[in-house]
Amino acid sequence: GGDTSASTHLYDDWYICDTTGSNNNDFMGAVKIETLLPDAAGDSSDFTPSAGSNYQNVDEVPIDTTTYNESLATSGNKDLFNIDSLSAISGNVKGVQVTSYAISTEGQVITVEGLVKSSITEDNAGTFYIGSDIYQPFSAVWETDPTLGGSWSVSNINTLQIGYEVS
Repeated sequence: GGDTSASTHLYDDWYICDTTGSNNNDFMGAVKIETLLPDAAGDSSDFTPSAGSNYQNVDEVPIDTTTYNESLATSGNKDLFNIDSLSAISGNVKGVQVTSYAISTEGQVITVEGLVKSSITEDNAGTFYIGSDIYQPFSAVWETDPTLGGSWSVSNINTLQIGYEVS
């Protein structure tokens, strides 16, 4: 026998449900996850781009930290971006996750939040504490559309703006 503890496991497109809340609280069966990237400026551009337009500095996978958007730790500063349209998903959408990367260059911990704008409603989620020296990912999840209060529709996703805000 050999050492079986040194193995690699790769996971893709998975979710975890618990029994709390009224949405997504039980097994949902097979689901699709689709990545949508910023493709144009949204309604707010408070951060200063290192090059080009704000959305062009955050539209790559994997992340590229040679271009970025920066702001002083000024509460309320935010960037919003229009995103690609859904192409592989139809029907109701179980949730939206916005993932961003941030670093503090001010020698202090800053707080940031994920941000979506659905129709005319902006909604922040999560408070993330970002330190210095290394980019840190932070993700916020919305199980329901903040404008309608129910399931996300494809048409609402296709007009959604995503971003981040200094809290």
